[in-house]
Amino acid sequence: MNMYDEIITRALDVSGIEYLKLEKQLRDGGREAMTALAGRLNDADPIARLMALELLEWMRDHRPDNAPALEYLESLPAYIATLPIPAPPPDAVTRYLQIHYEERVAALLALRLLKGDDWPLWQIMAVLGYLAAVRDPIATVPLIRFALRADDPAMRHMAGIALNELNDPNMAITLAAERKRAEELGIPFPPFAEITTGISSTSKPNLEDK
Repeated sequence: MNMYDEIITRALDVSGIEYLKLEKQLRDGGREAMTALAGRLNDADPIARLMALELLEWMRDHRPDNAPALEYLESLPAYIATLPIPAPPPDAVTRYLQIHYEERVAALLALRLLKGDDWPLWQIMAVLGYLAAVRDPIATVPLIRFALRADDPAMRHMAGIALNELNDPNMAITLAAERKRAEELGIPFPPFAEITTGISSTSKPNLEDK
């Protein structure tokens, strides 16, 4: 096991700024890091597989949209500060991502959504809307785990709405596997209906409250 195997293991266990630092170490790690990531492509954990594949493809320059999409999201607060509105409109951000990147950043943003623990509400809502719009099943497990982790019931329901929109023929199988994982970890796993219903697509939290 090289140092990058340990970094991958830590990255899977953490979130927020700590995750971003570890992710950058991996992306800057060259061939040795790529070898370690390749060893996780058949990992039993779908998040480990997703992270390994996404970072490998990024490092191979097969993800040219990743950096621009992230730069767009990071630039919005400073731009909005010049306008008479409290936060970026999530629907507008969703549309921008969908129009400019289609489904090409779905894996990245699904992973970052799961790993982000300090995202503002507008960004969570925008990315959930984007994932629902592009319907890529790569987001299934990240959305399930985000829904289970979220403290805010509204966020859980919005993640459920996004899940319902995904074009995932294996949804039932994945839900069963994630329910089993949650039970083994002692994490409450509500019935699927409790995740995916209870808030309408037009009922959204007030951005000014966050």
